[in-house]
Amino acid sequence: IDPRVRRIASYLALLSILLFSAFIQFTVVARTEVEAPFRADSREYFFSAYNLDHYGVYSSTVTWPPEKHLQPPVPDSARTPGYPLFLLLVGHPQPTLDFLRRVTFTQAALGVLSVWLMYLIAARFLRRRWACVAALLTAISPHLAVSSTYVLTETLFFFLLLASILGVLLAIESPRRWPCLAIGLLWGLCSLVRST
Repeated sequence: IDPRVRRIASYLALLSILLFSAFIQFTVVARTEVEAPFRADSREYFFSAYNLDHYGVYSSTVTWPPEKHLQPPVPDSARTPGYPLFLLLVGHPQPTLDFLRRVTFTQAALGVLSVWLMYLIAARFLRRRWACVAALLTAISPHLAVSSTYVLTETLFFFLLLASILGVLLAIESPRRWPCLAIGLLWGLCSLVRST
């Protein structure tokens, strides 16, 4: 078979896997109802972002409803700041279904991008068709799909972890030094999202 035909076939296979991943991710997010989505760890992440946005204070103290909390909360360091900052990037944090939907759909998009990153990593070690298999296995991972429905660090951390690994692989091949700075920033973001 002509190498160009193989390459086109592998790209079509990858595109199909990414579309399948998007279907899984966005269907799961759209159809899943999480009871009390802002509880336990999620509550701490959410209120760290909420208090930073509304009071300019990094604190996981529950300050809702706002009319009962006129004074800024006391700062704390209960959670690493990476995920709360991600929540701020999604929009002004509010304990509403609209905000929750924005977060989960953004995480679903990160899940699809994680499948693509997995392909790029695998393609550095395997033939394209086997890299597609690695991407497909990632796409059908129940944990990856379900983690997008929660206000938790898993989806963002997985994406950053894969981006960091790919960055290391690219930097090894590069004669320049600036990729090492980018890798350091990516690993730093990983540790800010999940310190463990």
